[in-house]
Parts: sequence; structure tokens; C-alpha cells
Amino acid sequence: YKRQVNNGVSLKITASTDLKIDGGGVLNQANGQIENEGNLYLDQNWDQLGTSTTYTGNGWMWYEGTANQSVSSVSPLVVPRLRVDNGQRLILQNNVTVSTQVDLMNNGSIQLDNNNLVMSSGATMVNYDINNYIITNSTGHLEQQVASTQVVFPVGNSSYNPAFLTNNGTVDNFNVRVENQALETYPSGTIDFSDIVQRAWMI
Repeated sequence: YKRQVNNGVSLKITASTDLKIDGGGVLNQANGQIENEGNLYLDQNWDQLGTSTTYTGNGWMWYEGTANQSVSSVSPLVVPRLRVDNGQRLILQNNVTVSTQVDLMNNGSIQLDNNNLVMSSGATMVNYDINNYIITNSTGHLEQQVASTQVVFPVGNSSYNPAFLTNNGTVDNFNVRVENQALETYPSGTIDFSDIVQRAWMI
């Protein structure tokens, strides 16, 4: 395992071009500028350091490893197209914004921990199902814009427990996560074990 380090270089992946990082992840640092208009394949992790280090472009950041992978960034990270194709999990180490699409193909899930996955207005999520979804295993949430048309929040914790929201008021962003328990009182309290489904949706 050896990371590929971009130590301040401006790199552009042109449209219809594939760049595969085999046997190691990517460390983008020291004001490195990566513009991806094609496909950036990662079999390990993505780490981005420095407030002036950037990742831009409209291409796919494509996670295709064979084990859990992670993504982290000191500066706010916007990924236009995010694809999880590893049959495992992509674990967020920081908040990530997706501006165009999330694709959970090949039984890939995204685990939030304490971080948020933010879908920009108009962004879509595809290929989620009972086996691959957004795992809200801690305080992190999935954020999407909701109007009068129903929006699916494909979330779960130990199992898939999605939420379906419509909003007949002013268009707004909604945050959703689900817990594997329900409390007698909120925000803290004892777990209620009687006559409930042992799930609580935080909206």
C-alpha cells in the first residue's frame, strides 16, 4: 500500500479519460489542484490537506476497492459525481457535498459516522436498496432539498429504514438520520422497549 501524493501540482483528467490509482490511495496537499472531468478510480482512500488544496470538475470519483474505503478533506469537499463500487463501505471522515449524483452500485454503502452527506439542489441518488444505503451510525445525517414531490432518504443503521418526505410549504433542506432505538424522552432518556419498532428517525 503506497499513497500517490500530489504535492502542489495542477492535474487535469480530461473528459472520457480514466485515471486508475492501483495499490494505494491519493493524498492531495500543498495547494494541489485536481480537476477531474473523466473517471478517477480509487482502490484505497482519498485524503485532502490544506485550505487551498482543491478537487474540482464534473467527473466521477469512483471507489472500486475490495474493502472499506474513506474520504477526508480539511477544506470543504464538493464531489460532483460520487460512485461507491467496492461492495463494502465508503466512510466519511468529514462532511461531503455532492452536486450531481451519488451512485451506490455493486452493493456499496456510505457510512457517515459524525459527518454529513449533503446533496445539492437537483442532485440525485441511484442504485440504493435494502443492501446498499446511507448508514447513519452516529450523529451524521443525509441532507436533501424537499419540495412537493416526494423525496426518498435511503438511510438505515443496522438495516435499511428509509424515510419518504414531501413538503407542501417553502422549498427547504431537510436532514435525516435513523437510530436503532427509541427513547422515552428526547434529546436524552432511557430506551423504550415496549410497543415500538426500535427505530427513531431524526428529521
